[in-house]
Amino acid sequence: MSTVVFPRTAAVAAALTLAAAAAPAGACGLHEQPAQSVAAGPSAQTLVAAQLAHAHQLYRLGDLVIEGPFSRASAGQGRAGAAYMAITNTGDADDRLIAAVTEVSTVVELHTHSMDAQGVMRMREVEGGIPIPAGETVTLQPGGLHVMLMGLETRLTEGETYPLTLVFERAGRIEVLVSIGGVAAGAPPAAGHDHR
Repeated sequence: MSTVVFPRTAAVAAALTLAAAAAPAGACGLHEQPAQSVAAGPSAQTLVAAQLAHAHQLYRLGDLVIEGPFSRASAGQGRAGAAYMAITNTGDADDRLIAAVTEVSTVVELHTHSMDAQGVMRMREVEGGIPIPAGETVTLQPGGLHVMLMGLETRLTEGETYPLTLVFERAGRIEVLVSIGGVAAGAPPAAGHDHR
């Protein structure tokens, strides 16, 4: 596995080099399509960054970096869920998340929350997809933009994972592994979580 050059800092690239080298195939770390090689020696700063990179999944698809995909565990008999993540566009051209597909639910839509005229927060589908502007990070998070999973085929169980394919207008498709946290999770599960 080669590592990815992140244009923002060489320390991050070095950290990912260390994280990828230390992780066995299929373990926490970096997943990329395609990648550029970097060479870096470890330092205290890069070792700390490597530990942070190992805390959740990073994926690269062309100019896009998808970080920390996670879901909350199902509560009660709920048949809906959501997937969250950060998507950074390191390129010079805008892109757009236009669809997502997974085997864990019968319907997958891109959603957001917005305030209606009566001051009530409502969830609605995002028409035309979620813009990912060049040079920016778009965060899919509880209470905001998210991938909505309706008609769950199985409960989302804390500590497990499931595959989710993201479809971008320019970059194409990539499958990510979504980690399932607790019912109130606001971020990806911490390092040491189960990757099945």
